[in-house]
Amino acid sequence: MKPIRLALPWLAGALILALLFARVDFAATLDAIEDAELLVYAPIALAFTGVWLALDAFVLRGLFACVGAELSFIRMARARAATYPWMALSFDLANVALVNELRRATGAPLAKLGGAMLAHYGCDLVALSTIAAAASLALDGPFAAILRPILLGLAGVAVAVVVAARLGVARIGRGAFADALRALRARDLARVVALRWLFYASFAVFVWATLPCFALRVPFLDVLARMPLVQSVAALPISPSGVGTAQAAMLALFAGFGPPARWLAYSLVYGLTLVLLRLPIGFAAWGRRLELAA
Repeated sequence: MKPIRLALPWLAGALILALLFARVDFAATLDAIEDAELLVYAPIALAFTGVWLALDAFVLRGLFACVGAELSFIRMARARAATYPWMALSFDLANVALVNELRRATGAPLAKLGGAMLAHYGCDLVALSTIAAAASLALDGPFAAILRPILLGLAGVAVAVVVAARLGVARIGRGAFADALRALRARDLARVVALRWLFYASFAVFVWATLPCFALRVPFLDVLARMPLVQSVAALPISPSGVGTAQAAMLALFAGFGPPARWLAYSLVYGLTLVLLRLPIGFAAWGRRLELAA
């Protein structure tokens, strides 16, 4: 039964890609990849991979320090990098690996680490929804009119859930898990949200800057309003590392900004970028860990 459970996400991703290629010309997609300026795209992607690791480590270091799992910036960056191979399979699996590593490295109680990670998820949802909603306010057109109330509603729900959970725990919560959430003050949570805004805005900047490599051009605010939704869909535990789901979301949300074959080509290269550039960093972190353990 376990092999079947492991195979299901890959089958789901393959099925979604097959459905996409049934609608988008396969040969035209390959031509778009061949015609892309990959020698321009690659160094930009490499630079942003380093930026994303640094921003992620900075956020996580401050968050987990609040619950007694304090590491230096370099050690937190290594701990996050060590989860990259797991991230190729599942974002949630990568975060479980991070919590286990922090438990091993700091001795902090698992319940407190779990509480901090849950708070991270909540802040992430607030950041994703509010940054997309804010960008949608500056957009015009029928698609924006449909997108805006959805994003504003998601932002309102996300903020309400985080605030209600924090206030509820502060008043009636018991145990190490509740203590972890109580240790995160309002300004700590606001800081995490602000830094996650920066993190997700950097993804929008990357996409906006690299789209011309595939002969695609989209105004920055349109990218900023849509990319958080693409990333949210990609993070769903349907397929490994957003295979298929990210491509489907990008095709749907950016329809009208260029030929579908070019968008499918870009989304495939974008997805491969997140995996292929992170894996060597992750394996290097594993090698470093083995050296220190020897």
